[in-house]
Amino acid sequence: MKQLHFKAILLFLMSLNLSTSYTQNVRKGAVIINPYLGGPNFGFIIGKAVEDEINSHTTSGHFSTDSGIGPNGIRGEFLISERLSIGFDYIYNEINGSGYVDTTINSTVEIKYNINVQSIRHRFLLKANYHFITTGDFNFYGGLGLGLNYRKINIETNIPKFETNNVRGAIWPISGRMALGLTYYSIQPLGINFELGLGGPLVSAGVVLKLNTIKN
Repeated sequence: MKQLHFKAILLFLMSLNLSTSYTQNVRKGAVIINPYLGGPNFGFIIGKAVEDEINSHTTSGHFSTDSGIGPNGIRGEFLISERLSIGFDYIYNEINGSGYVDTTINSTVEIKYNINVQSIRHRFLLKANYHFITTGDFNFYGGLGLGLNYRKINIETNIPKFETNNVRGAIWPISGRMALGLTYYSIQPLGINFELGLGGPLVSAGVVLKLNTIKN
């Protein structure tokens, strides 16, 4: 009787192992592409927070932070083993502002000069992910990335003799990211991804396309 129970338990464990192998959602050789939308745009938030303070100290002009985009981007990775992947993360964000400056003579506005400012930031990182859970419909992973940080500020104005040379570069040219993510594969090979991270979007969500380059 004990021997029968032992065989039953052994068969049950073997079936679990086969089931786990069968339902593995990512494996060595998989290519994962993940476009995403992220937030918040801290530059836009800070701009909106300080614009009232700036405008309160001047009577001859006004400035406003009008819009922000991102941080949005696209990620890609290739699994070099059953758990470890290498890839990239491209992050884009943008802030747009506008304003004007008045020239006055005897309390009369003579000329209104317009100013438009656009700040664009690009980040490109090489990264590595470790996939902790790769079975069933869920894929849970953590990753680290390191790469380049580039910013460009465009200024357009009709102020005479104003130097409109675009400002390039960033305070720090190196960018890093640490993240935890979860992908739910509702319909193979498509999935829905959510990621939390530092360095880039604090929160992001997007769709995932998975391609298996190595057949079973």
